[in-house]
Amino acid sequence: MSSTTASPMKLRFRNSNTNYKLHEVFVTFCGAGTLVGKYGSSPLVPGQSYSLEQLIEGVSLTTSRDGRICISLGKALTTATASNGYSPNFANPSLADYGTRWDKAEITYVDGSGGINLSAQDFFSVPLRITTDGQKSLTWTQSTPKVMNALGALSSFAILSLEDKPQGALAVGASGVVVPGVVKPVVRILSPATVTPFADGSTVYPVLAGYLSFVEKSSATTVWGNNGAGQWYKFSATVSAGQLKLGGAVDGGSGQVATTAQVSSLTDTMIYGANPPFVITRGTDLHGMVTRAMADYFAGLNFGLVGSPEKIPGHTAHTVGGLATWHWYGNNPNGVDQPALPIADAFAAAQRGQPSYYNSYASYLTTVGDAYGFAYNDRLQSPLTSIGAGQTVTIEVLPDTQA
Repeated sequence: MSSTTASPMKLRFRNSNTNYKLHEVFVTFCGAGTLVGKYGSSPLVPGQSYSLEQLIEGVSLTTSRDGRICISLGKALTTATASNGYSPNFANPSLADYGTRWDKAEITYVDGSGGINLSAQDFFSVPLRITTDGQKSLTWTQSTPKVMNALGALSSFAILSLEDKPQGALAVGASGVVVPGVVKPVVRILSPATVTPFADGSTVYPVLAGYLSFVEKSSATTVWGNNGAGQWYKFSATVSAGQLKLGGAVDGGSGQVATTAQVSSLTDTMIYGANPPFVITRGTDLHGMVTRAMADYFAGLNFGLVGSPEKIPGHTAHTVGGLATWHWYGNNPNGVDQPALPIADAFAAAQRGQPSYYNSYASYLTTVGDAYGFAYNDRLQSPLTSIGAGQTVTIEVLPDTQA
């Protein structure tokens, strides 16, 4: 079936923030993928901002491949262009849109099916709720000032300034939210994955050097699982002198292939970003299985599962860190998946008394909402709702005082 003839879905918008009227809330369809849809009889244009007044009847969406639905308050976005993959500016104080308060939902809808999620893996700014026919809502459960205060505290309230603090995490501006202890209203909080790092690769967020030292002294981690296509990989992962090494094999269906890979100079920003550059020193990235294994390991670092000394029911003979990664994520190498660990077994539960041994930003977000806190949040938690043909999805701008 062609993506342009598939049954569309309905996308509607609601504004529950009484500080902004319908003509002051804007929707911009972002992302570099394919966009096919209409409002009324007019085609949607990527990068163009529409007020909720214009979209009062909603949108008929046929295709959104790797799309982002950006919601801005008070002003339309202007920096989402084809040259940057329709990605509005949020981290550069010298460019437009930086002082505009905006946030996003991520959506893929192709050939009559797909999914949508909330994401704070880049930053947090506007609380949104996503409601899909017959499914649980994705939402936020805490007020915006409290969320911003808690996230800001993790970076010691470092305000981003090109002049004296380019590594800061707090963007401030007139249209922001009043946060206790911060001189100016806060427009957004940048995540550990997107703040500018210091020269040594650390950030204004909790330093992970102690955790890496602990992991270096721990037993090797067995990164073992299937890639969802009947193919498996198994590696032994060790950290030594700040370098990660993976040694093992992959099997794409034609027998085992010995494979080794490494990441040099592990840094905090690399771990928080969970998408490190790596070099394959033997074999190839067959069917992307080395990339998958790297994602498993770096997700484990963010969750605090790597080297965890804790034990969980059903695995009493092993510590969490001593289990192969498929026991964490459920991707059994035999191809028959099992439930992943509950998110309650990660973060502080995996590294008790060690608040700098996991991604504290992502950890906090799991307690106040359903947004991705880092790239591989869905290894243990799936803050995602599916979409079928003909369904209606509503994106609502929540009030900042939402309890």
